[in-house]
Amino acid sequence: MAQFNWTYVSDEGKQYKVGLFHGNKTGHILIHVNNKVVQIDFSVYESKSYSIFLDDELCEIKLERKDGKFWYDMKVNKEIDTPRNRARKKEEKKYWKQTLLFFGGLITLVIVLLLFVRSAQSPTSEKARKDWFSIGSDIVPGKIVSVKEEVEKVRIRMTYVVANQVQRSEQVFERTTTVKNSLGIPIRSGDEYFLRYATANLKVAEILLDTLTSNQKDRFKNIALQKQSSAHPHQSKPYIDCLFAQAEELAGPNAWAYFYFQDTEPSENTLYNKNAYKRFVRDAEFEKIVNKRCW
Repeated sequence: MAQFNWTYVSDEGKQYKVGLFHGNKTGHILIHVNNKVVQIDFSVYESKSYSIFLDDELCEIKLERKDGKFWYDMKVNKEIDTPRNRARKKEEKKYWKQTLLFFGGLITLVIVLLLFVRSAQSPTSEKARKDWFSIGSDIVPGKIVSVKEEVEKVRIRMTYVVANQVQRSEQVFERTTTVKNSLGIPIRSGDEYFLRYATANLKVAEILLDTLTSNQKDRFKNIALQKQSSAHPHQSKPYIDCLFAQAEELAGPNAWAYFYFQDTEPSENTLYNKNAYKRFVRDAEFEKIVNKRCW
């Protein structure tokens, strides 16, 4: 007679002694737990399995016939749908999520540290700036503090406020041409633009050349008004104000740029220049609106 014993200890520390008897001639099976019979089967001559619950764990006792002999084993079935396995999978999922969060945070920390090292070596390089922005960025208004032209580069320093703290940054441009905004106006000390800064390193920022603050737009617009007044002294201030208002209604909020660049050569600014200015103010629709509303 084949006889096997296993010991199972539950999560609560309770011990179970599982035993199996298998008759060599009769093939009868007897399974007992802590000396109490839980299952009986008869004439078992081929591979077979039996399931028993120990506390809330489903255990399987397997008989496998191989090469004329029987092999016996007992294992906890962690795959079948039981209340204990559902709770186990939920717990494992929780631990996996915590593990992923831990390693994700660790990887992010390593990346940030590497970026800090790179930034310390070349804080204003375009590659370092893009790396910081890839982690996260935000936009705030800022002010140009200085524009320093060197032999091969132009260094623009700026200030901005994040979380009630004044931050300072520097952006370097290759000195191929004068650094200008999207309208073609050179960047000067004292100008105000919106800036993008890296949320993981507040000292890394870049100028958004196509976004003027409302204060800066008003300054440029006042310069355009002065240029229009100087070039056309016969036009009164109320007339010029009306002229600009109709221009903005017809061509949008940046229509003042036509007046700002009214004496600029096309080679210096292909979009706004003296030819574009003439075409705009002599446009039939614009002249009709001005003649009707401005006098």
